[in-house]
Amino acid sequence: MIEAIIGRQHGTNCLLMTIQGKGYVISDKGTVPNTVSSSHCRLVVDDNGVWTLSNIKSELDTFVDGLQIDSRQINPQSRVALGINHFVVDMQKVQAVVNKIMPPVFSLRPLEQIWNEYDKERMALQLAEQRRNNWRAGGGVLSLLGILVIFIPIPVLGEFRFVFTGASFLVALYFFVRGFNSSNSLPMKLKKLNDEFESKYLCPNPDCPRFMGPRPYKQLQFDKGCPHCQCKYTNI
Repeated sequence: MIEAIIGRQHGTNCLLMTIQGKGYVISDKGTVPNTVSSSHCRLVVDDNGVWTLSNIKSELDTFVDGLQIDSRQINPQSRVALGINHFVVDMQKVQAVVNKIMPPVFSLRPLEQIWNEYDKERMALQLAEQRRNNWRAGGGVLSLLGILVIFIPIPVLGEFRFVFTGASFLVALYFFVRGFNSSNSLPMKLKKLNDEFESKYLCPNPDCPRFMGPRPYKQLQFDKGCPHCQCKYTNI
């Protein structure tokens, strides 16, 4: 969490943002009217990235999106003005200072559906491959039976044993040919699925679109943040 005091700097009449005794200039020199106090308002950014702006003194005027406030949650897109002259605060500069001191916070929620869809499709592919393996095993058993039938004459089957043997060999041939169709193979399908997943399952920080890895969404919820851009995560 950070706490900043925003107000006019004496002598320079620039807007100063003071955090833990260190000042950050967020306006040009001579631009801030005297109606803005040296300690005009307080900005608190909590660990979840929630911004709260409050008046330090009740007689001071602070406006958010045109409305006078005592205390209110805001965001970097809010229009903040100070004093009766409505001096507009450059919120982009405020955000730059906040980001410099406190890494930005991003929600992991958009990744939940991406992971669930990927996990469901991957499971479906594996189950389908298991069923195909069972069919292949059945075809192998059928082929073996065809060989036994043709070489071990069974009088009750008569000429039907030749039909049975031919059919068993056709089944075996079918699975043999399908085995050479690489586009239908499990590795190819998994590669396509993984490529799509890696293009979507990214760090929620738009400035750091790095792949989050094959970690389940529930595991990401326990992560403190991105090891690359140092941003923090929230489940909100």
